Amino acid sequence: MIRLVFPVTAEDQRQAANAIARRVPLLRWLPFVLLAVTIVMVAWSMSDGWTFGIALFRNMFWIVMTLLYFFLGVRIATWQAVKAMRKADPDWAEEQTIEFDDAGVRMQSPSSRFEFAWNEVLRVVETPHVWLIHVGTKLAFIPLRVAAAEGVLDQLRSLIESKVGQPIEH
Repeated sequence: MIRLVFPVTAEDQRQAANAIARRVPLLRWLPFVLLAVTIVMVAWSMSDGWTFGIALFRNMFWIVMTLLYFFLGVRIATWQAVKAMRKADPDWAEEQTIEFDDAGVRMQSPSSRFEFAWNEVLRVVETPHVWLIHVGTKLAFIPLRVAAAEGVLDQLRSLIESKVGQPIEH
């Protein structure tokens, strides 16, 4: 059995929300769609006989939206996800205890408890900072810093891969 005890920091929550936001297909593909729409709209305007400068001016909405999304899109999605996490769990900064054994995983804090068997895990995704564990319609995250600090990162990675029956996605 592997046991991790740690407080969830604001940075842990931000990194988990960022990892979740970056895995949403809409958020991944939207920049390319906006860029394509912008190019098509400018080209369409130029096909009507407008000069390049006027075509850019006529499509300033698409240009501004594309730039805003490129620079702020994932940040806003991360901010919204953190806000939702904190609203769902007002005691988010409490000390967490996570136990991994042959039967499954138990996650508990003073205000909540979440248990699941290994056969309920749909997939596990490893990002540079967290593991995202997909259990049915729920999602749990485990900061990698905690497992690394305890010196059980490789052991835990092996346990997860053997119990889930598939490699951890990256």
